[in-house]
Amino acid sequence: MRIPPDAKLYELRPLTGPLDPSSSPDAVLAGGHRWVQNFRVNSSGSLARSGGFKRLLHSTTSTLNNNTDLHNQLEKTSVGAAAEDITFLFEAELPNGLTKLLAGTKSRLYALNIKTNNWKLVGEGLATAGAWEAAQLGEFIIFVNENAKPVYYKVDQPKESVRSGDNLVDEVNSLKEVDSFSSIGLNRVRHIKEWRGLMFYANVHEGNEWVPDRLVWSDFKKPFEITPNVGDSLAGYQDLGQGEDIIGMEPLANVLLIYTTRGIWQFEVAGGTGTDVLTFRKRYSDDAGGNMILNFPNTLATAGDHHFYLGRDGIYSYNIYKGSPSKVDWLHLASSVIFDDINTGLCDLPIAKFNAKTSEVSISWPSKTATKNDKP
Repeated sequence: MRIPPDAKLYELRPLTGPLDPSSSPDAVLAGGHRWVQNFRVNSSGSLARSGGFKRLLHSTTSTLNNNTDLHNQLEKTSVGAAAEDITFLFEAELPNGLTKLLAGTKSRLYALNIKTNNWKLVGEGLATAGAWEAAQLGEFIIFVNENAKPVYYKVDQPKESVRSGDNLVDEVNSLKEVDSFSSIGLNRVRHIKEWRGLMFYANVHEGNEWVPDRLVWSDFKKPFEITPNVGDSLAGYQDLGQGEDIIGMEPLANVLLIYTTRGIWQFEVAGGTGTDVLTFRKRYSDDAGGNMILNFPNTLATAGDHHFYLGRDGIYSYNIYKGSPSKVDWLHLASSVIFDDINTGLCDLPIAKFNAKTSEVSISWPSKTATKNDKP
């Protein structure tokens, strides 16, 4: 291979070189690039141009795209015709091995019909604010929102009809409230997660008050049975302590890690003499003024054997073999692009997701003057 005599040599160190907006100009090599947009690391570990975003299930060769991007939100004028931001996506698994995509706005929930390339409105008029979370156990998907009562959906269950006088009237929703929750006074839930056949409800409103440090879990494979001390049921609850407000949960290896405003807890199931033993212990207590805790709850993402999330001053990594969360050097060098221009007053808006096919964590956040995520 012949190199032209007037060629220039560039050292392009993946991520720590061209994607380094944190180093001072004199620390960057001559001729080096400090920031390159629209690039990604390909499967061989080299920088490549990003392919960009595509509309969901949109085909450039088909005329049957219909409403897959949910631009028509199918709302009823009697409930409220205003379009709302889509703030929720969840992929449910069906018994036949297929999946069902669910979406939501603050007041509506939808299920996608692949055959028609359109959505079915399964519930509306549900909440006036807040974002939804969901988890699936068996055939049931349970939705929680701090501004609405928990509801559940059995995939493709039809809307029920109710009688009004001598007439049958279709109900608006295909969703149902959980009767067993009402019986014990569980009115609101901020976070939900399924793990090892148990359903976990965290940061809950019981009776007339919020109990932000409380974790409630169901009996094995029975997501609605949460009353403790009933026969051989595994259902129970744990209060983590004053100030330990639960802000996120994610499984990692063989444990469930619970992130609070003061640290990280570990929940695990240990086999006893014919009985499962559920144990708690605190793995990490924050002593850095809150910088290292999960500051933006929806950025908690599992990538392999690590959790990644946005703390107060950088991107942190944590796994069960570490004593405390830590900043990854090459991520930290690039993270000022986020932290120099992020609206810290809207901590629930930034979001991160891991793509196992590309081994990438994608992060979206609102800039300082924005009220919606405008940065990819």
